[in-house]
Amino acid sequence: MAEQVALSWTQVCGILWEELYQDNAFHQSDTHIFIIMGPSGDLAKKKIYPTIWWLFRIGLQPEDTFIVGYTRSGLTVANIRKQREPFFKATPEKPKLEEFFACNSYVAGQYDDTASYERLNSHMNALPLGPQANRLFYLALPPTVYEAVTKNIHETCMSQTGWNRVIVEKPFRRDLQSSDRLSNHISSLFREDQITAWTTAWARRWSRTSWC
Repeated sequence: MAEQVALSWTQVCGILWEELYQDNAFHQSDTHIFIIMGPSGDLAKKKIYPTIWWLFRIGLQPEDTFIVGYTRSGLTVANIRKQREPFFKATPEKPKLEEFFACNSYVAGQYDDTASYERLNSHMNALPLGPQANRLFYLALPPTVYEAVTKNIHETCMSQTGWNRVIVEKPFRRDLQSSDRLSNHISSLFREDQITAWTTAWARRWSRTSWC
């Protein structure tokens, strides 16, 4: 097994910058929607939101990007900002933070309810160029709901003209058998190039580009 090397934030951002701007599939002018499934959890609070803020602050996030949280509990931008901002370490950058949170919105719904995903899709379609936007789904959720969530995403929330990507974290389940079953389920819904599966430690460094 290859040795894993810890990367500094400078190195991570350098990798992201190089991959984003050398890949012909990436277009800075495209509209993107980043959907965080489970935005109220600890992973989202301490890692995902601070990371996408960091990408936004230094200009690595595509310009027309909207961040949509999908959660079972009702959230507002004010709620999420109060909970997340202490992890941003960005007190001197209030104007930039205002711009960042202006791109955020939230939809309440159940993880196994088709009507909830229809509301999510309607919300995304109502965003500027929403029907054509590229859609990136990050499953910051327990693996026990992955099957229901991915099924509903595939059936209800996929962009019809932009690209679609789904990020899940390993390990998937409690043992090899359940992990294989979930892997087969996800593979039956999405092409290989639409799926990113990584370990929690690797995800938290965000050392692979998600936008292209």
